[in-house]
Amino acid sequence: MSLFGFLNKSSGHVPLFNDICTYHKIDRNNRTLLNNIAQKFSPDNPVKIFLDRDCLQKAVNDPEFTDAADKINEYLLKWFDE
Repeated sequence: MSLFGFLNKSSGHVPLFNDICTYHKIDRNNRTLLNNIAQKFSPDNPVKIFLDRDCLQKAVNDPEFTDAADKINEYLLKWFDE
């Protein structure tokens, strides 16, 4: 594992995204959910999902992510409202 992606710059944002998921103890299913949200709302920088509340907020209101709305709201509260 890289140190939050900085040691493996050639791979782009993927190591950093994975490191942050590992840090937050996000399981595979939720990591996939977050990756799908990031790809839809921040394809140029998937890490932005951890920094910009708008990415998750857009997902809550998107019909594609209706089934995961409770989990997305949980992340919104945990990361941005605490």
